[in-house]
Amino acid sequence: MTFRCSRAHILAFMLLLIGSISRVDAQVEHYVYANANLGYAAPLDNISFTSTPLGVATGLGFGYWLEHRKLIFSAGLDVDFSHNNLFIQDQDYSLRALDTEGEVFDYEVQVRNRHDEINQLSLRVPLLLGARYKNFYFRAGQVVDLSVLTNGMVDANFSTSGLYDMAIDPFEDMPNHQFYQNYKSINKHNPISFGMGLDAYLEMGGEIGKIVSVTGFDTPRPKIRYMLAGYVSYGILNIHKNSNSNIIDFENTDNGINIAANHIYSATQSNDARVAPLEIGIKFIVIFCIPGPKACVMCHD
Repeated sequence: MTFRCSRAHILAFMLLLIGSISRVDAQVEHYVYANANLGYAAPLDNISFTSTPLGVATGLGFGYWLEHRKLIFSAGLDVDFSHNNLFIQDQDYSLRALDTEGEVFDYEVQVRNRHDEINQLSLRVPLLLGARYKNFYFRAGQVVDLSVLTNGMVDANFSTSGLYDMAIDPFEDMPNHQFYQNYKSINKHNPISFGMGLDAYLEMGGEIGKIVSVTGFDTPRPKIRYMLAGYVSYGILNIHKNSNSNIIDFENTDNGINIAANHIYSATQSNDARVAPLEIGIKFIVIFCIPGPKACVMCHD
């Protein structure tokens, strides 16, 4: 007989273990916490013509924190915002088109200095286990990442020219015919659809502002504690979704050719690509003690 251990089994076991500890051990301490984070964020992909992105992430969160002797369990909800820039290699495109007189020609487009921005708002659910030693601690586990709102923007420069079969030289620098010798800006907003993510998470830090007792007697832990930590989060699941749009769209109209640019993550050129979010930063946590039964100082039968 075989037994398969799924994430649901692991989660159920962890919750059962925490519940058992809470019922049988008086050394369990319950807290609620609030946190704020700031760091570097980047969607790492395997697309050949994109470079390492630059980005920043910030967020706020709250949750439940349990300590049993040296062990830590926590679960919470974070709201995270990130902004990223993806730099795209220079590319050239050619389109067989008709001009306003009905003549066939090759419409040549050169795209330069392109970068695709991403603004993302997401909900994150961390489920973490850890331990503490004196004033130091660590937490590790998995974070469910759900993209709520993601918007992309394309910013690039391009020049255009026309090459006719009967002409020796290309037609250039004729703005009235949409041939631009000087670069003209593309700037377009478009939504991006990401799938649900699952991130591996590690956090290490320590308690700050703590008064250390040297009397040799046990002192109660403060009702409010302050923690400062560094963290790293990396996506295990691929959050990218395939699309039917081209990275550059051309549309023949009565007034000429319109050019539209779509975000690389919303284009067919990135279909079947892997995109995994990376986040590295610092986190400030405030932990509030949940009042419980007072310990017996002098007990009478």
